[in-house]
Amino acid sequence: MNWINLFHIYQPPEQMPLILKQVAKQSYVPLFSFLKSNPKIKITLNINASLSEQLQEQNIDSVIKNIRILAERGQIEFTGSAAYHPILPFLNKSEITRQIELNYKINRKIIGGYYQPKGFFLPELCYNIKVAKIISQLGYEWIVLDEIAYNCKLGDAVFNKTYKIKGTNLLAVFRNRNISNLFFFEYVKSPSDFFQEIKKDKRCRNNLITVTDGENLGHHHPRMMKIWQKAILQKGIKTMLMSELLEKHKQVEKIKPLQSSWATSVKNVRNKNFYPLWKNPNNRIHQLQWKLLKISANIVKSLDEKSQEHRRAILQFDKNCLSCQFWWAAASPWWDAGFVKFRAKKILNFINRHSKNIEVKEQAKNLYKQIIKTAKEWEKSGRIKKIQDACLAGEPYQIYFSGKKIK
Repeated sequence: MNWINLFHIYQPPEQMPLILKQVAKQSYVPLFSFLKSNPKIKITLNINASLSEQLQEQNIDSVIKNIRILAERGQIEFTGSAAYHPILPFLNKSEITRQIELNYKINRKIIGGYYQPKGFFLPELCYNIKVAKIISQLGYEWIVLDEIAYNCKLGDAVFNKTYKIKGTNLLAVFRNRNISNLFFFEYVKSPSDFFQEIKKDKRCRNNLITVTDGENLGHHHPRMMKIWQKAILQKGIKTMLMSELLEKHKQVEKIKPLQSSWATSVKNVRNKNFYPLWKNPNNRIHQLQWKLLKISANIVKSLDEKSQEHRRAILQFDKNCLSCQFWWAAASPWWDAGFVKFRAKKILNFINRHSKNIEVKEQAKNLYKQIIKTAKEWEKSGRIKKIQDACLAGEPYQIYFSGKKIK
């Protein structure tokens, strides 16, 4: 079996140094050290510029050094992405292009000439055709999608052919959601459990494509690092880069992928709630967050593009677009009112700093207050627990393995 691993590693901009060092120690250092000790193992890697520049700033040199060594050996190929992990379908073309080009520029500077991405990793695998066309125009050759994007079903996408997105030059690779999520949910207890699930999937006899957060190995789930290491060393497993798999395929199917993310369920697609953890039409806090961010986007557009203020404002605006603020407001099931408040305050401060319009400032202040008030009301009333319970009782957090329902 050919096993194609794509690991996505990322930390939000302005992460606390203590947490960054902890994640590096638990996930990044052991992952890349293991690869160095096993030169036949290959992975495809997405590292957002948000993380690479913080690793450099905090002098966590061994991680970047090992990434360079592995890339030089041919054990790692890179994907492009957006620098500060925004949800791309909700940005305009210039904002999308800027974040993608900035991601390349920063990573090329820090990692060096071996950073030559042909593929592209969409933050949270949030896809729509607008984004695909921009990525294609920027010269990328392929992107990764969750298999829900194929036809609103899980289990229909296959891994022994090439898919091409109509209206673009992009090839599409679908990840196996259930097998990828074995690392996310820490369902398996041993490599044997892992391979049992692969057999039951029945689509991975030749090729297995897993796409997951690198932090799931070690940081989020300490024992999953060892399970992955033992599994990948099993006899009969051959690792490949994503580009190597695409070169191997001869059969091509043209497709129109559906709007989706790697957390989108079948029910979500049918209800046109394509990005439930980041812009849920039923989540009032999400709506307030996006309105606040929109005000700051309009302020950036109003600034003189040749001014130093504009350059500073754009960088902070891009950092303020990070996906995490919406994810922690979803309560599906993750919730962190403190982080939501912290990021909303960052955007409010940005607006107060760069706008001279009193009405705009007042509008932003009211939105900020509504975000804080709503979060408090949800916690006090028990609404958070109700949302979490409903989420854990339904898609996409019920996963079916061996006929069992795992909540």
